[in-house]
Amino acid sequence: MNRLTSIAALLVACSLLLRPALGQQHTARDGVSPGLLSALNAEGETSQKSVLIAVAMSLALPGMGELYVGKFESGKYHLLAEGGIWVGYLGMRSYSNWIRNDARAFATEHAGVQFSGKDTQFDVNIGDFNSLREYNEAMLKNRNIRLLYESASHQWEWDTESNRLRFRDLRIRSDRTNESAGFLIGAAVLNRIVSAFSAGRAAARGNDEVSHSWILHSGLAPHQLGGQSIVVLFSAAF
Repeated sequence: MNRLTSIAALLVACSLLLRPALGQQHTARDGVSPGLLSALNAEGETSQKSVLIAVAMSLALPGMGELYVGKFESGKYHLLAEGGIWVGYLGMRSYSNWIRNDARAFATEHAGVQFSGKDTQFDVNIGDFNSLREYNEAMLKNRNIRLLYESASHQWEWDTESNRLRFRDLRIRSDRTNESAGFLIGAAVLNRIVSAFSAGRAAARGNDEVSHSWILHSGLAPHQLGGQSIVVLFSAAF
């Protein structure tokens, strides 16, 4: 009798162990903790990067698009280049203005020039002619009456030829420095275009790798008999 009782108890225990497999059918995710499922769902949502956002960020500030897609090891060079370009631009503009101001102060001292309200062409003219009278005579000779200076505020007369030539050299140096600064603006535009292309390509390649990848997750899930079990989930995207 005791032996029959033990056998019956053993059969009951086996049926309880086999009940989950023979009863309701469960998928791989049934009973998995919400945190594990959230991680699995978030993987597909956060792995892919927008190509348009990457391009836009690099156009706004070179290197930021690469940072967005996780490729800042190359983007940092575009960011450093951007900083160097603008430092160079501001430095050259400041130097150009310094030379021009120095040249105008020299002209005021040696030719009695008044620069208030004058355009840059006036700087060119006083460097090419020794006096207002000489300039106006040249304009009349060439029948450029509309270019005559008739106001007393345009009066000038250089004390020596060498000082006029020195002013002209300073004015030309200022203009050339300013033009060189303008080329740096083109360099900044080119840097943005290259950075945007690099960021867009990196985003596209990263998205392609994610769309053909296996993803592994592990976590704890409750067991029907009590306690927890280790669950490993595989997901693949093609």
